[in-house]
Amino acid sequence: MVWEPSHLGYLLADRNGAGPDFRRAVYRARWEEGRDIGRADVIGEIAADLGLDAAAAAAAPADPDLRAAGAHALLQCHRDGVFGVPFLVGREKFWGVDRFTDFVGALNADPTGADVTPRYASVEAQRLAGTGARTTDIGHAGGCG
Repeated sequence: MVWEPSHLGYLLADRNGAGPDFRRAVYRARWEEGRDIGRADVIGEIAADLGLDAAAAAAAPADPDLRAAGAHALLQCHRDGVFGVPFLVGREKFWGVDRFTDFVGALNADPTGADVTPRYASVEAQRLAGTGARTTDIGHAGGCG
């Protein structure tokens, strides 16, 4: 998957007040219609359907300002420790739809997320628990779900 057309197209749409609509349309195109959102022409069509400039959206990957904004967003994601799209309660991340029930339970137990501690540590972290060994791996079982 080529990420630039859809992601930089989103940045362009967002600058024009259509970010949420563009995001929903791209999601629908990819997951409901099976369209290739890595193609500039598909992104141009989606933009046109939203009343945006199709040519500008299709050319978004070549726009230096949008590329810089995209690079900045990626760096910010890296700094924030983003991996996939989790559901969050406080600092606890619930990865994947299979964890949604646990997410709702944690949210109902503590809506502020102040006292939520990770429950889905990796197998390695579970093995090391109580041994005095240290690990920075507090990832969740099941990966991206």
